[in-house]
Amino acid sequence: RMRQVWDAPVRGRPTVALVQPNVTVAEKTAKNPQARAEVYKRTVAMTEKALQLRPQLVVWPEGGFPFPFEINALDLPRTKDDTYGRVLSRKLYALAARMPVDFVAGSLRRVGDRIRNGALFFPRGELTASTYDKRLLLMFGERLPFGDMFPALAELVPNMAHHEAGSRFEVFEAGGFNIVPSICYEAIQPHFTRESLEATDGDVILNLTNDVWFGGGGPSEQHLMVQTQRAIENRVWLIRSTNSGISAFVDPTGTIRSRTADDEETILALEVPIPALGKSFYRRFGDVVFIAGCLLGIGFLVGRNRRALLELLRRRSVR
Repeated sequence: RMRQVWDAPVRGRPTVALVQPNVTVAEKTAKNPQARAEVYKRTVAMTEKALQLRPQLVVWPEGGFPFPFEINALDLPRTKDDTYGRVLSRKLYALAARMPVDFVAGSLRRVGDRIRNGALFFPRGELTASTYDKRLLLMFGERLPFGDMFPALAELVPNMAHHEAGSRFEVFEAGGFNIVPSICYEAIQPHFTRESLEATDGDVILNLTNDVWFGGGGPSEQHLMVQTQRAIENRVWLIRSTNSGISAFVDPTGTIRSRTADDEETILALEVPIPALGKSFYRRFGDVVFIAGCLLGIGFLVGRNRRALLELLRRRSVR
């Protein structure tokens, strides 16, 4: 069965480059904006090197842009009081405009008075940015339960983020294919991933992740492991970009074709052959096997204990 997938005709072979700048916890949580600005400079320098590999798509990880991105930064007047975020937002636009390839960057962004966690897509050479905002927010990491109903709760828990969730799936047309973005643990959710691919007619899952909090080792390996199942279920590639490891390319059989190590500053690039395959059973029918299994199990238990159940009902009716 795996050989059938590997030997399938190929619709295209885009090369994708993942930039892994090896951000540390200290850099991620730095109060000094200059420290985060240095991370941005390092990531840009690595991106310039990645372009030498002639990819069709360059990807930065979740939070790869280390400030809330201001999507209207080019329309705002330049002043001496501009924040680091605004200055670097303009620089990110300039970088995307001169890049000869499509470009995806993970970033927070402000929408009204709330923050969203998402992905920015810059088509090659254009001064525009499409956005995907994370829909499944991590409890106590990105949202406080009942925080929208009782805003005062957020003030009771110091340093607790309470982001706003996105409301729609998105697709980035890059390298001639439909790239479907997800953020971090969204890609461990089978139903959510299937729904996102079906809603967008997606060809590839692109997951942007921040695993720096794990500190490497077992948790990072496990997070990758549970995401590889989405490639198998939907018979598509999973491309995973992280800021400190493990970035990886996973083919439609769940085979990891290339990956990075933890705590590694590196560029991972691979030619991704997109197979001409029909939709998998799971992608077409979803959880029907699981639901049928549950119903059969219930039916078996009821049938096995039919006499006892009837006797129980008889006794209750007598009372």
